[in-house]
Amino acid sequence: MKPKFIDSRKNSLFQNTNVLVTEGTGLIGRSVVDMFFERGTNVRIASLNDPLRVHPRAEFLKVNLMKFECCLDACQGMDYVFHLIGIKRSPAMTAKNMQVSLSLPCSLIST
Repeated sequence: MKPKFIDSRKNSLFQNTNVLVTEGTGLIGRSVVDMFFERGTNVRIASLNDPLRVHPRAEFLKVNLMKFECCLDACQGMDYVFHLIGIKRSPAMTAKNMQVSLSLPCSLIST
C-alpha cells in the first residue's frame, strides 16, 4: 500500500500548469496528453500532424518547430515543455535515409 501523500503529490504535480507537448498527436504523445488532462493540466500541442488526431480539450498549433521563431511562439506562456518529436518512418526507411536518423539526435540535443 502506497502512502497517501505520494498519491496526492502525483495527482497535483502538474495541476493548473501550462504544458507544451511537441508531437502530442503520436502514439506516445496522445498517452502523455491524456495523463496531463487527468491531472488538471492545461495542454498545448505543437505538431505538423492532422488536427483530427488532437485531444478535444487541447490547444493545437500546427507549426514547424525547426524554425526558431515558431519554437518561441509555441513556448509562450508554458510552464513545462515535453519534447516528444521523433522519426515518422519505419526502421527500414530510416536505414535508407541516414540523414534523417542523424539529424534527429542533433535536434534533440540542441533543445
